[in-house]
Amino acid sequence: MMSKTIRKSLGEEEEIKKYFSVCGRYIKLRVLSSMIKWLAIFAAIISFLILIDRAQMFTLPKIQSFETGNYMGEGFTGEAADFSFIENSIRSINLNSQILSNDIITIIKILVLIFIFIILPTIIAYNVWYIKISNEFVLTDRRLIIKRGWLNTNIKTIYYNRITDMNIGQTLLEKIIKIGTLSISTAGSDGYEVILWHIRDPYKIKKILYEAKFKYEKDNHNREEKDGMDEE
Repeated sequence: MMSKTIRKSLGEEEEIKKYFSVCGRYIKLRVLSSMIKWLAIFAAIISFLILIDRAQMFTLPKIQSFETGNYMGEGFTGEAADFSFIENSIRSINLNSQILSNDIITIIKILVLIFIFIILPTIIAYNVWYIKISNEFVLTDRRLIIKRGWLNTNIKTIYYNRITDMNIGQTLLEKIIKIGTLSISTAGSDGYEVILWHIRDPYKIKKILYEAKFKYEKDNHNREEKDGMDEE
């Protein structure tokens, strides 16, 4: 949906040829790749925590056996031998290991909740809403209007008679999903004055711009000729 900022930038008699933004296919790929990245990070953290839990469960019986074996030698075989401190030590180790396991489970649950209720909504909101609303492009019968930003917005206008060159760049993946980047040079500028990233059907947009440029220049030429005849 076109923003109010763009609507205010349009002239009263200005005709809209095309309104577009960053391609939805690119947005979906960004969402998917971001989700995979964060899932990999959380999976690595959870795997590390599980590894810690398994390690302490594996080493605990060894510790218990070692402790009991040390105090079950010849000097402690009598009836008067007191093994209560050994039992207390082992009981303490068991309790600590149980607490550690419970803490790890709690941490894993917290990580899952963080991903579901914070990371995932942020990924979707940023990509699906913010990127689109922060990159709006309008082709009218007179000019190209580019709006960047959301709270702090920047409106750039390029009249068709100022366009000198247009270039399209595409990666292999972009060719497959039919998106690309359109770079526009204008008279008096060094390099590309405007770059429209990840737009759908960039060759179609380029064709529309060329046709609009030709029509705009033709209309201006006819108007100038008419004004010259009227002056005579």
